[in-house]
Amino acid sequence: MTILIMLNDPPDGTARSYNGLQLASGILKSAFQVRLYLFLAPASGLIANLS
Repeated sequence: MTILIMLNDPPDGTARSYNGLQLASGILKSAFQVRLYLFLAPASGLIANLS
């Protein structure tokens, strides 16, 4: 199975980008033979760097 998650939300105010990273982590831990692509827009890249 192939999954693409796109995060494009600013790092301030909302937790949607952080929730997207938690979702990606949960998918990788629970699914077998999954290929996960995570696309981070420039604003969301800061969230991934801090997590």
